Amino acid sequence: MTVQRLIQIVAWKIVLLIFFISSPSFALKVSPKICSSLFELKEYLKSAMCYEKLVEDMSKKKSLSRFQKRVKGLHLRNAATAYQKAGKQEKNDKERLYLLEKSSLLLKIYLKERLCTKNYQCNDVRGILQRNLEKIAYSTLTLVYNNKKPIKTTIIGYKYTKSLMLPPNWTGKIRPGDYLLKIYYKNHFLQKITISLQSGKAKIVSLSIPQKHSPSKREVVILTHPPKRKILIPAIVVGAGLVVASTGGGLILLGINTANQIKGLNHAREIGEQRTKAKTQYFTGWIVLGVGVGTMLTSSILIFLSNPPPKKQQITPPKLHPNKHSALTIQLIQVDY
Repeated sequence: MTVQRLIQIVAWKIVLLIFFISSPSFALKVSPKICSSLFELKEYLKSAMCYEKLVEDMSKKKSLSRFQKRVKGLHLRNAATAYQKAGKQEKNDKERLYLLEKSSLLLKIYLKERLCTKNYQCNDVRGILQRNLEKIAYSTLTLVYNNKKPIKTTIIGYKYTKSLMLPPNWTGKIRPGDYLLKIYYKNHFLQKITISLQSGKAKIVSLSIPQKHSPSKREVVILTHPPKRKILIPAIVVGAGLVVASTGGGLILLGINTANQIKGLNHAREIGEQRTKAKTQYFTGWIVLGVGVGTMLTSSILIFLSNPPPKKQQITPPKLHPNKHSALTIQLIQVDY
């Protein structure tokens, strides 16, 4: 092959690749030649998708001839090989395992439909499949549920979603990585749980709904206030006592002032009268002050007694009946082995 012819072939492949990749209807224009060109250009992921589209188109037919089955088997193997090549190029571990899984699923279809025409072809595919599975190192997840009330569990991971009903218990092989379990009961979301699956390891997740239980009896102390009594009269008496006490205080001060005026008198008779007057005012003031204070204290006591402190009353609250869905909680037990 001349250099000029080689350049023409490469240029044609590049133009063809750009045209079909940029076209919105790329999936409708695939052909074995396009898929092969993508593979030669090391566009392995696009090549795998191209071959897979050819397989899907052939699977739509009701029956295939012996030759068509052979062609379908060839497309399946080419797609599986392209996914393997794409996995080797991938740096992201999650994406790499996903591509290996895609390759393995296509090889399983190849063997299930018995598309290999010779035994050595079947053995080759089994060997490739086994090596893929060893690289993926599947984890085994078991979901155990101990209640008759069915719950829906959705497992969500990297490019992986699976919904199932429990019971019965479920066991499956899943790529290693982090997964989110979402639990539903009668279309009501209950809880979400994060689990981590390690390569080649098994994990048992036990989901349980605790039995309903009645809340323990509790005695609640309630303060009850009796009706207030009228306190008009005791209040008036307190006011009167205050007036009397004030009068008594005024008489005491007046007696002290009268006693101070004695110093300015010269006659013995006047001094005696003034002294008697001062004593009368002073002692009378103390008596009146005592009566006023006593009246105030007595009225205050009557007011206090007219409003006794609140009484304590113990009652047992009725049993609460929470919403049946909110009463459901999930208990999680994880076991790695």
